[in-house]
Amino acid sequence: MNFKCKLLILVTFAVLVFQIDLFAEYVFLKNGDIKKGAIVSETASTIVLKAVDKKTYSIERNTILRILYTEIYLGKVFVQKNDGKNVVCYMVDENRETYTFRLELYKPVEFVLTREEVLFIARGNPSGLELINDADYET
Repeated sequence: MNFKCKLLILVTFAVLVFQIDLFAEYVFLKNGDIKKGAIVSETASTIVLKAVDKKTYSIERNTILRILYTEIYLGKVFVQKNDGKNVVCYMVDENRETYTFRLELYKPVEFVLTREEVLFIARGNPSGLELINDADYET
C-alpha cells in the first residue's frame, strides 16, 4: 500500500473517529439565536446541523434568517461612520456593498450600512489618537 493510500485512510479514520468539523457554518434564526456548526444534511424544508457543542439540531428552513458559510467575528465592534457618528454593535454579515449589524447579538433586529457610509470598523475602541500636523513631517 502506497503512502497516499495510507494517508487517505488515516484522514478518513480521524474524521470518523474524532468527528473533525470540516466546515463551519453560522445559522442565524429568526428568533435571534445563532447556531455554529456543520450542516450534515439538508432537504427543501429542513437542515440538520451538528453544532460545536456536539448536539445535532434539526432546523426548519422557515425559521432561518440566514446561513453564513464562512468564519466571522461575532464580538463587539466599533464603527466609525463618515458622518462622524460612532456605533458600538455586532457585525453579523457583509457583502461587497453593505455591512449588516445588530445592536444586541441575540436579537434579530438588524440595520444595514453601505460600505460608503463606513469610515472604519475596529474590534477595540480606538484611543490615543492624535492629530499630526504637516509641520511634524517637514525635513
